[in-house]
Amino acid sequence: MRGKKTPSYPVRERYFFECYGCEDVTEENLHILFDLIVERSGMKLLLPPQGVQADDGYSIQGIWEASTLAIHGWDDINFVTVDVYSCKEIDPWKVMKVILSVLQPKKVYFGSFNHNDFVPIYRAHV
Repeated sequence: MRGKKTPSYPVRERYFFECYGCEDVTEENLHILFDLIVERSGMKLLLPPQGVQADDGYSIQGIWEASTLAIHGWDDINFVTVDVYSCKEIDPWKVMKVILSVLQPKKVYFGSFNHNDFVPIYRAHV
């Protein structure tokens, strides 16, 4: 609509990596992975990451500046997921390079969303 002002929304990027056949899915290695992703992405952690044994695996989550990073790993099946949400542009290839060097997976599936990919499922009429 011409002349109508709209709010400016922040960048919103979501990246998902599913890593199969990983060489080392120990807690220590997942923390190394977490730290390297933070370092290479250029994001600033607001709090130290939280790690916990959960669901027969290990999970680490951290809050970045207006963003989050979550890593979940299951050593019995050599499987790791990495979920990145960012309000700052991040190069997913840099994240992928870290994953490949630290986990040495046999196979990685990648997915992403940005705000243009979403479909409205509710719209209030004001």
